[in-house]
Amino acid sequence: MTNRQALEFAIANLDNAEVIDKLKAMVVALDKKSANRKPTAQQEQNEKFKAMIMEYLQGLAGEGKTVTEIQNAIPELNPAQVTNQRVSAIIRGMVDAGQVQKYVEKRKSYFAVA
Repeated sequence: MTNRQALEFAIANLDNAEVIDKLKAMVVALDKKSANRKPTAQQEQNEKFKAMIMEYLQGLAGEGKTVTEIQNAIPELNPAQVTNQRVSAIIRGMVDAGQVQKYVEKRKSYFAVA
């Protein structure tokens, strides 16, 4: 349970107007605090990598590639610079978002544009 959820539960279940006003002010402060966050340098770099991966996969016309093949085809994702696990996590996020589809053939995972 997040702090916001706990505050909203308390607001819904209390009868004291003064306490409810104070809790509502705390919720507003939480919203303001979370609105000012900006992405980290790593997150910004991952977004650039996602764009590169999408561009590469769209150029293949539905042909699937493994993570290693994708890394070897895109110079910025060279295995000497970016780990296989990081690229795999980026692609897994793209699969979860519905941008890329995953299929398994002979116990190997392949990725293609959805």
